[in-house]
Amino acid sequence: MKNFEAIFNDSYSRVLAAKKNDRNFFDHFYEIFINQSDEIAKKFVNTDMQRQKDMLKTSFFHILNFFVQKTASKYIQDIAQLHHDKIKVTHEEYRIWMDSIIASVNEYDPMFSNDVEVAWRVVMAPGIEFMKYFTHQSK
Repeated sequence: MKNFEAIFNDSYSRVLAAKKNDRNFFDHFYEIFINQSDEIAKKFVNTDMQRQKDMLKTSFFHILNFFVQKTASKYIQDIAQLHHDKIKVTHEEYRIWMDSIIASVNEYDPMFSNDVEVAWRVVMAPGIEFMKYFTHQSK
Protein backbone atom coordinates (compact mmCIF):
# COMPACT_ATOMS: atom_id res chain seq x y z
CA MET A 1 0.00 0.00 0.00
CA LYS A 2 1.44 3.36 -1.01
CA ASN A 3 1.39 6.31 1.34
CA PHE A 4 0.82 9.17 -1.10
CA GLU A 5 1.02 11.77 1.64
CA ALA A 6 4.55 10.58 2.51
CA ILE A 7 5.53 10.44 -1.17
CA PHE A 8 4.24 14.00 -1.60
CA ASN A 9 6.07 15.23 1.52
CA ASP A 10 9.36 13.69 0.37
CA SER A 11 8.96 15.12 -3.13
CA TYR A 12 8.01 18.55 -1.79
CA SER A 13 11.16 18.58 0.35
CA ARG A 14 13.26 17.70 -2.70
CA VAL A 15 11.73 20.38 -4.94
CA LEU A 16 12.16 23.05 -2.27
CA ALA A 17 15.85 22.16 -1.95
CA ALA A 18 16.50 22.10 -5.71
CA LYS A 19 17.83 25.00 -7.76
CA LYS A 20 18.21 25.14 -11.52
CA ASN A 21 20.02 28.04 -13.10
CA ASP A 22 19.59 29.98 -9.83
CA ARG A 23 15.82 29.55 -10.06
CA ASN A 24 13.73 27.76 -7.51
CA PHE A 25 10.66 25.59 -7.92
CA PHE A 26 8.19 28.45 -7.50
CA ASP A 27 9.98 30.67 -10.04
CA HIS A 28 9.85 27.83 -12.54
CA PHE A 29 6.21 27.02 -11.77
CA TYR A 30 5.04 30.59 -12.34
CA GLU A 31 7.04 30.86 -15.56
CA ILE A 32 5.30 27.75 -16.90
CA PHE A 33 1.86 28.69 -15.59
CA ILE A 34 1.82 32.31 -16.73
CA ASN A 35 2.99 31.32 -20.21
CA GLN A 36 0.09 28.90 -20.71
CA SER A 37 -2.33 31.53 -21.99
CA ASP A 38 -2.83 35.25 -22.49
CA GLU A 39 -5.78 35.13 -20.07
CA ILE A 40 -3.62 33.70 -17.31
CA ALA A 41 -0.81 36.16 -18.06
CA LYS A 42 -3.29 39.06 -17.78
CA LYS A 43 -4.25 37.95 -14.29
CA PHE A 44 -0.65 38.45 -13.15
CA VAL A 45 -0.08 41.92 -14.57
CA ASN A 46 0.90 44.25 -11.71
CA THR A 47 1.33 41.30 -9.33
CA ASP A 48 4.13 41.33 -6.78
CA MET A 49 5.52 37.95 -7.78
CA GLN A 50 7.63 37.47 -4.65
CA ARG A 51 4.53 37.97 -2.52
CA GLN A 52 2.62 35.63 -4.86
CA LYS A 53 5.25 32.90 -4.44
CA ASP A 54 5.19 33.33 -0.67
CA MET A 55 1.40 33.00 -0.70
CA LEU A 56 1.64 29.83 -2.79
CA LYS A 57 4.04 28.31 -0.25
CA THR A 58 1.53 29.10 2.50
CA SER A 59 -1.31 27.74 0.37
CA PHE A 60 0.50 24.41 0.01
CA PHE A 61 0.41 24.04 3.79
CA HIS A 62 -3.34 24.71 3.84
CA ILE A 63 -3.99 22.40 0.88
CA LEU A 64 -2.05 19.61 2.57
CA ASN A 65 -3.93 20.27 5.81
CA PHE A 66 -7.22 20.12 3.88
CA PHE A 67 -6.13 16.76 2.44
CA VAL A 68 -5.34 15.38 5.91
CA GLN A 69 -8.07 17.00 8.03
CA LYS A 70 -10.86 17.34 5.45
CA THR A 71 -11.50 20.75 7.01
CA ALA A 72 -11.15 24.10 5.26
CA SER A 73 -9.20 26.72 7.16
CA LYS A 74 -10.33 30.33 7.06
CA TYR A 75 -7.23 31.00 4.93
CA ILE A 76 -8.23 28.52 2.21
CA GLN A 77 -11.83 29.77 2.31
CA ASP A 78 -10.66 33.36 1.85
CA ILE A 79 -8.30 32.40 -0.98
CA ALA A 80 -11.06 30.40 -2.68
CA GLN A 81 -13.45 33.34 -2.42
CA LEU A 82 -10.83 35.74 -3.80
CA HIS A 83 -10.14 33.43 -6.74
CA HIS A 84 -13.87 33.11 -7.40
CA ASP A 85 -15.00 36.72 -6.95
CA LYS A 86 -12.08 38.93 -7.89
CA ILE A 87 -9.63 36.91 -9.97
CA LYS A 88 -12.36 34.85 -11.65
CA VAL A 89 -10.28 31.71 -12.00
CA THR A 90 -11.93 29.22 -14.35
CA HIS A 91 -12.07 25.46 -13.89
CA GLU A 92 -9.79 25.13 -16.91
CA GLU A 93 -7.26 27.45 -15.29
CA TYR A 94 -7.22 25.23 -12.21
CA ARG A 95 -6.46 22.26 -14.49
CA ILE A 96 -3.67 24.24 -16.15
CA TRP A 97 -2.38 25.25 -12.71
CA MET A 98 -2.17 21.62 -11.62
CA ASP A 99 -0.52 20.54 -14.87
CA SER A 100 2.00 23.38 -14.44
CA ILE A 101 2.76 22.19 -10.90
CA ILE A 102 3.37 18.66 -12.21
CA ALA A 103 5.62 19.95 -15.00
CA SER A 104 7.63 21.87 -12.40
CA VAL A 105 7.87 18.88 -10.06
CA ASN A 106 9.10 16.82 -13.01
CA GLU A 107 11.90 19.35 -13.51
CA TYR A 108 12.84 19.85 -9.85
CA ASP A 109 12.39 16.43 -8.25
CA PRO A 110 15.27 14.16 -9.29
CA MET A 111 13.19 11.19 -8.13
CA PHE A 112 10.13 12.13 -10.19
CA SER A 113 8.05 9.10 -11.13
CA ASN A 114 4.48 8.13 -11.80
CA ASP A 115 4.02 7.62 -8.04
CA VAL A 116 5.30 11.14 -7.36
CA GLU A 117 2.91 12.61 -9.93
CA VAL A 118 0.00 10.63 -8.50
CA ALA A 119 0.94 11.75 -4.97
CA TRP A 120 0.93 15.42 -5.97
CA ARG A 121 -2.41 15.05 -7.75
CA VAL A 122 -3.99 13.07 -4.89
CA VAL A 123 -2.82 15.49 -2.19
CA MET A 124 -3.73 18.62 -4.14
CA ALA A 125 -7.08 17.40 -5.52
CA PRO A 126 -9.32 18.00 -2.48
CA GLY A 127 -8.03 21.56 -2.03
CA ILE A 128 -8.28 22.33 -5.74
CA GLU A 129 -11.82 20.98 -5.90
CA PHE A 130 -12.73 23.07 -2.87
CA MET A 131 -11.23 26.16 -4.53
CA LYS A 132 -13.20 25.50 -7.72
CA TYR A 133 -16.57 25.26 -6.04
CA PHE A 134 -16.42 27.24 -2.78
CA THR A 135 -18.43 30.42 -2.42
CA HIS A 136 -19.66 32.04 0.77
CA GLN A 137 -23.37 31.33 0.94
CA SER A 138 -24.08 34.37 3.11
CA LYS A 139 -23.82 36.80 0.19
